[in-house]
Amino acid sequence: FPDYLEYEGNLTYKIRIDYKGNLKHKDILGAILSQGFSRNKLGDIYVYNDYSYVIATKEIANYLVYNLQKVANINVRVSLIDDVLKIDKQFTDFNIILSSKRLDNFISQVFKIRRNLAKELVEKNMVKVNFQLVDKSSFFLNEGDLISVRRYGRAYLNQILKETKKGNLLVNIKIPQ
Repeated sequence: FPDYLEYEGNLTYKIRIDYKGNLKHKDILGAILSQGFSRNKLGDIYVYNDYSYVIATKEIANYLVYNLQKVANINVRVSLIDDVLKIDKQFTDFNIILSSKRLDNFISQVFKIRRNLAKELVEKNMVKVNFQLVDKSSFFLNEGDLISVRRYGRAYLNQILKETKKGNLLVNIKIPQ
């Protein structure tokens, strides 16, 4: 693994949360954080139709098994998992036209926000490219880059398909679901 993917803590505990209803990532994250835990003790949260997986530290995992009973007013059953998780990442795939490969331009187009707001998000250290904090809105992206914007989500600059007649770029974007 690259250095930026290594975690020095112990996030080896896998939790399965079963429920009947429609829960979102933010619902599960909110329920866990409302128990008084900090975000840095949690790993990824994978949400599916009637169950979710959470990667967490031993402290959180054991606590949630015995104490988490409801998420967004939906009854849940929490259990520890011993086997290896095989996660099927699902993506929404679409093409957009960018005037340049600048970070602020990409964020503005993909997340449908004003370019000034995109620039502010970058300057306020709310944007990472390939898990590295970026503080310059003029940063140029490359194919395969993962852009994470706090409170908005993640997107991959999957592929630059072609340059248009006007010099813009037709690019393929993937957004994890």
